[in-house]
Amino acid sequence: MLAYFLVLLAVVGIASFHITAKYTFNRKPSLTSVDMLMFNGICISILFFIWAKLAKIPLLLTQLPLKPFMILVGCLVITIFRFCLVLKGLSLLSVGKSTMILSTNTIFTIILSAIVLSEPITALVVLASIGAFIGIFVFSFSGSGDLEKDESMIGGIFLVFFGTFLQSVGVVLVKMISSFKIHFVVRTFYLGVSFLLFAGIISSLYREGITFQTYDHTDIVLMSVIGIA
Repeated sequence: MLAYFLVLLAVVGIASFHITAKYTFNRKPSLTSVDMLMFNGICISILFFIWAKLAKIPLLLTQLPLKPFMILVGCLVITIFRFCLVLKGLSLLSVGKSTMILSTNTIFTIILSAIVLSEPITALVVLASIGAFIGIFVFSFSGSGDLEKDESMIGGIFLVFFGTFLQSVGVVLVKMISSFKIHFVVRTFYLGVSFLLFAGIISSLYREGITFQTYDHTDIVLMSVIGIA
């Protein structure tokens, strides 16, 4: 029963993430994926730091061998770029269309797991996956008749597709280091820290004058909701 509840909670969280992110972009077009990334990093780092302390889970990775450590770093970098690509694509697409494209994550993951991890896969699953992918691809490219909107939509579609593919690569990488028993709380804490570092570097290099005063109270609330979701 707990497992079903957690899955349901995850589904609600993902839906809340997409809807809130789209509303936030529509409300204030000047906000970017980097803004979202920063607030996600803040929320994730704080929440999982508290979780680790309450559960007495050590956050240091001093005993982790070099190979899984490098794979973990690669996974974090891929997740950062995946997050930015999907959010940018979401700002150009409808929530329904972007969510439909994101569902191809399962297809990419199944195929990559079979290729990289040698997990068993049947011909029927391959055919069904190809059929589902074609259906989603055709649905995604259904135009509105407005050339300017359609060009923007196509860019958003490719961004979300590529971001979804990167997510599947990240899943496979996590599976590769699962034997080293890195607690998901630890992985997620470092993901939040990575978000913060990346957003901080981008902001300091290309976005002078960005402070918390740049955002109004509604911006902060909405982006915090996205981070928690």
